[in-house]
Amino acid sequence: MDIIITNQSDRPIYEQIIDQMKFHVMKGYLKPGDNIPSVRKMALELKMYWKRLLNWFLHQAAKKMLHLRL
Repeated sequence: MDIIITNQSDRPIYEQIIDQMKFHVMKGYLKPGDNIPSVRKMALELKMYWKRLLNWFLHQAAKKMLHLRL
């Protein structure tokens, strides 16, 4: 799953991630139950601090948009 973020955008990084994940779902590239990369792997790919990304994952899980396996 390719997710591309930019610091030049007016949108916060977490919104860029949400937008791109929604795009992948709408196009059928990502379906309910599909695995997404781990927090640490995605953080490395996006070149961001993993704890910041973990907070986003937890927020999305609380909204029932993601199911986390711990």
